[in-house]
Amino acid sequence: MINPLAATTGATGATSPSTATAPPAGQGTNGLLDPQTFLQLLVDQLKYQDPLNPTSGGQFVSQVAELSQVEALQKLSQEVTASSGSEQAMAAASLIGKQVQATGSGGVPVSGVVTAVSLSSGSPVLSVGSSQVPLGQVTRISPASAS
Repeated sequence: MINPLAATTGATGATSPSTATAPPAGQGTNGLLDPQTFLQLLVDQLKYQDPLNPTSGGQFVSQVAELSQVEALQKLSQEVTASSGSEQAMAAASLIGKQVQATGSGGVPVSGVVTAVSLSSGSPVLSVGSSQVPLGQVTRISPASAS
């Protein structure tokens, strides 16, 4: 049976999947294959390999190691994203009591003292007077004026 995933046949006759090195479009924002997709490709390659010229043990171990690397990179990416969210929340909390200028909804300028911080979809939102301003919309920060 012909391997639909085979890219080339080398001098040894072993086949290698062409999709293992270039992930299909839409497989995530970080360009990595989903571990389930990678595992499915590996199973398909084993299922369709030439029984007279099977994949060598070294190639199989290499592919399993690649799967482990994909999983480790995805976990690292998730941890970095979570860490970034925590840092943004701490930065927003440090603005409580500070005077800020920001661009509010509809491009309207907002100015005032930050009285509270909340999280909306994992992103910090500042309470400035009666307005809610995303942290990313802050354009200027200064100490609160003594009134």
